[in-house]
Amino acid sequence: MEDQSKLHTEVEISSRWLALINTRLKLNCLMANRQKFGCKAIDPVIVMKMWNSVLHDERGLPDNWILEPWVLVGMRVEHPLGHNQ
Repeated sequence: MEDQSKLHTEVEISSRWLALINTRLKLNCLMANRQKFGCKAIDPVIVMKMWNSVLHDERGLPDNWILEPWVLVGMRVEHPLGHNQ
């Protein structure tokens, strides 16, 4: 029998998944920074197309959202009671 205290809840799994996806989004945006990476930077248009229909409130984002540090993947994660949101 498995120790139930060592199993992750659905909320924990969803939160970790969302954090991982948001980390990838931030990395993709950073890799598109031409000032930092010059000719090795990823084309920002490719990054924008890759994340199309995945971002939270995509219609409300500025045209060049790739430069915004607060853009997040569009999933709602439920927080367990007693945890910060």
